[in-house]
Amino acid sequence: MFNFFCNASFVYAACSRVGRLSLWDQLNSFACNIYGSWCVGGYFNIIFNASERLGGNHPNINAMEDFNSMITTCDLHDIGFFGNAYTWSRGNLWQRLDRVLFNNDWIANFHMTYVEHLSITSSDHTPLLLTINTNKSYVPTGFKFQNMWLSHHNFFNVIKSNWQAPIFHVSNISGMAKLWNKLSRLK
Repeated sequence: MFNFFCNASFVYAACSRVGRLSLWDQLNSFACNIYGSWCVGGYFNIIFNASERLGGNHPNINAMEDFNSMITTCDLHDIGFFGNAYTWSRGNLWQRLDRVLFNNDWIANFHMTYVEHLSITSSDHTPLLLTINTNKSYVPTGFKFQNMWLSHHNFFNVIKSNWQAPIFHVSNISGMAKLWNKLSRLK
């Protein structure tokens, strides 16, 4: 086993933009006083950009900008995930409203951290699994395609949306790295 010290904040954001702004201010304040590794995870109730949404009306651009501003101000990062692209659904609307964000200290100290979007069960939200692995030879399990997914009415929309979505936080990615990233998001 190993010993480590870290900070974790768990969020359940309000439905309204004003309510979320209050949470963003609290997180900004906390970030100024945090020492060491920090992760913030839970239900943020907002998407990072339009590619994290499938169906429904156009997303609120101002609310997304508020969220992105908080992420930048707090110097947090989304390290990506394994699993389904969307963490919440209702009817024909699918969105990534749940996530885990990390500060630079966390990424440096726990670089074998993985976030996995598990399968939705009794909730309309996907549970998130955070794995902090110190075993350097660890590789996440492979993807297994289920033929039944082809019959789901949103299957091809999910594939198309994922394939057309930009690669976040990485501007110089190309070639096989871009292909790998897109295929990983589909898992």
